[in-house]
Order: sequence, then C-alpha cells, then structure tokens
Amino acid sequence: MHSGDLIMVHTCVVTGCRNRRIPGTSLSFYRFPRDPDRKQRWISAVNRKGWLPNDGSRLCSTHFISGKQVKNPRSPDYVPTVFTSAPLPPESDMKEETGAFDSSDKQDSIDSPISQLHTSKYLAK
Repeated sequence: MHSGDLIMVHTCVVTGCRNRRIPGTSLSFYRFPRDPDRKQRWISAVNRKGWLPNDGSRLCSTHFISGKQVKNPRSPDYVPTVFTSAPLPPESDMKEETGAFDSSDKQDSIDSPISQLHTSKYLAK
C-alpha cells in the first residue's frame, strides 16, 4: 500500500450502531439492494425518517438473524430485522431474565455487545 492510497471505511447506517469495517473485523457490510421493492423494505427497516441510502451506504451483518443477508424472499434474512436501538425493557425485567444485574455496571454493560445480545430477544416479542 502506498501512502497516497485511500482506504474506504464503511460504517453501518443504523442509528445507534457503531460498527465499522476495519482490518481484522469479522463483520460483513452490505450494500442496499438494487431491487426497488427489497430496497424499500431495507430502508423501512432502518427506520430513519427522511433518510435515503446512497452508493456508499452499508448495513452491517449484526442486523440479520443469521449474521448475513439472504437473497431468498422467503428467508427471514431477506430484510434486516435485528435492531438493538429499541427501548430497553424495565430494569426489573432485565434482572429476571439475565440474573443479577448490578446497577453500578449499568453504563458499561448497556453498550457492550454481550448486553446487546441479551436485549435483542426482547425485540422479537
């Protein structure tokens, strides 16, 4: 690589998602589909009022149930459905579901990927 070479760093367009394509990441980043119907379904799923994707817009693999997009319209991963930016359930529900939850750990654990995995099950209800 030459000092003048540019590296495109893709960031996920989902509000609240901080995932970026950096060397060594295991995440995939997907362009919005060309098919107009499917593209509109992705835009609706991203749920950003007044926003439209451009050629550089990418969605990361964490927003798909299996971790990757699927081109079969009957698959649940045809459209992204995993979004952890939804409101969290009340703290009492969290304690019940995840065991002891020390409030002093709240700030650190809410932003952690492990915490996001625990809270993503509430989105399916």
